[in-house]
Amino acid sequence: MRKRIFISKNEGEIQPFLNNFKANDWDVIAHSFLSFEPVDFEVQALYDILFFSSPRSVTFFKTRLSIPSHVLIACIGEKTKEVLKEMGHVVSFSRDENESLSNFALSFKNWSQKKRVLFPISSISLKTISSQFPNEQKEELTVYSTKIIGRNIEECDTYVFTSPSNVIGFLKNNTFPKSARIISWGESTSKSLLENGGRIDAELKNSSLEELVNVVLSEH
Repeated sequence: MRKRIFISKNEGEIQPFLNNFKANDWDVIAHSFLSFEPVDFEVQALYDILFFSSPRSVTFFKTRLSIPSHVLIACIGEKTKEVLKEMGHVVSFSRDENESLSNFALSFKNWSQKKRVLFPISSISLKTISSQFPNEQKEELTVYSTKIIGRNIEECDTYVFTSPSNVIGFLKNNTFPKSARIISWGESTSKSLLENGGRIDAELKNSSLEELVNVVLSEH
C-alpha cells in the first residue's frame, strides 16, 4: 500500500530525493507556507563577525552588500556552510554535527569573545543565537521579510515540519493528526510543535534531507 508524506518545503528544494520516496511507495506532498521578500537595510556599525543562520540570510545579505575580507564568518547548518563555501567564503566557526542548539549558542558566544557580531535575519527570526549577546556587541539586521500563508493539506501518514514558521503556517488551515507520525527538523521546530499542541515522534539531529530519507524509510 502506498503511503503519503507531507514535507514543509517546496518541491524544488527536495527534488533530488523525491525518487527515494517514490521508489519506496511514498507519495510526497511538498509545500512551504512561507514566502520571502527583500527589504531595504543598512548596517549601522562596523563588525568583526558575520553570523548566518540560513542559506536565505546569505542570499539576501549578498544581494545588497559584499562581505569584507577581514570579517570572520560563522554559521549554523551544513547547507548554509555549503552555500558560503560555494560562493568562495571561508567559514571560521560552525555547528558540530551532533551539537545541541543551546550548546552551540554558548560555544559561539565564547568563541566570539568581545568581537562585534552582525546577524542578518528574517523579519520573524526567533533570534535564538543573537539573544545570547549583549546589545552593545551585536547588530540584528533584518535583510528579508517572511510571510506565513495558510493552505489546506491532504491527510498524510507522516508529516515533516522544517521550521517553527511552517508549524504556524500549517495550523492556519489544518490540525495535527492523531494517528500520523510527526517528524521535526531540529530543536527550534520541536519547541514550536510542543508549544502549539503538537507532538514529536522523531527529531532530525543534522537537519538534512539525507537524514530525513534515512529516518522515514528505516521505519517502514
